[in-house]
Amino acid sequence: YYGYYATPLQFCFPNTSFFAQGITIKGHGENTVAGVRQSLSEADLPTAVPTNVKLELLFGADHEHLGLYIDPAALARKLGSMIGVPPPTDIRFSAVPQPATHVRLLKRLIQVLVEELEDGVHTLAGGPLVELEQAIMVAFLHCHQHNYRSFLERRVEAIAPWQVRDVEGYIEANWDNP
Repeated sequence: YYGYYATPLQFCFPNTSFFAQGITIKGHGENTVAGVRQSLSEADLPTAVPTNVKLELLFGADHEHLGLYIDPAALARKLGSMIGVPPPTDIRFSAVPQPATHVRLLKRLIQVLVEELEDGVHTLAGGPLVELEQAIMVAFLHCHQHNYRSFLERRVEAIAPWQVRDVEGYIEANWDNP
């Protein structure tokens, strides 16, 4: 979502049911995620907002921002497809801010999505838009510290378990076709 309110504003979400990422376009503000306060500015990308925490947002009158919300079940499915198995526990994000180099791609992907939705033409409608949403989730998982980060950083095997399952399923369904 896009937000600009032209007046100082304060929000409180007592128990988040989503993952979120804020991007400040201009102005200043701050957020407090699970008791950890962060400054919000154009130069920085705050840490990911995990589920089941208290989120407090304080925006100055000049604060303009984008907010990305990700469904926890969708993010868990994406993570499972990346590591080859469904994650057995919830994804838990750390409150450690990431260097700008880690988040640059995420910011650019979100900006492309916003531009596509803003222009009204939707040149990426259908498959490309879905792929862009998937790319945003992949970048989100890669640019923040979380309890499955080590699985994403390990050496990629020549073939992943999900690829084997896909091939087996295809062969089973099509063994009698020319």
